[in-house]
Amino acid sequence: NARGSDGRTALHGAALQGYDDVVKFLVSKGADLDAKDCRGFTPLDMAMGKAGGFGFGGQEGVARESTAAVLKTLAATTKPTLRAVATFDCPAPPARGQRPQAAAAAGAGDN
Repeated sequence: NARGSDGRTALHGAALQGYDDVVKFLVSKGADLDAKDCRGFTPLDMAMGKAGGFGFGGQEGVARESTAAVLKTLAATTKPTLRAVATFDCPAPPARGQRPQAAAAAGAGDN
């Protein structure tokens, strides 16, 4: 259930790619089916293509129907006590026209 700076977990990534066996494995190890990324998308949203994905600007969402079905089945059969309800504080987006802090800090000594 570790998260990247965008709030996504490994389960989000597996759902986005349509990796059904990886989704099953992660959930068997306790992956949070209800985890929301910084934009509010769950792994199921990723599998359904609602969160965008690849292509120019990341707007090309691809529906992974078999993965969505796997996630729905797992959600229906996973005991509520095993489903994590973790929160994640998403970093504030940079002000318009400013670079994110990490990128600005990394480039500070480039001159």
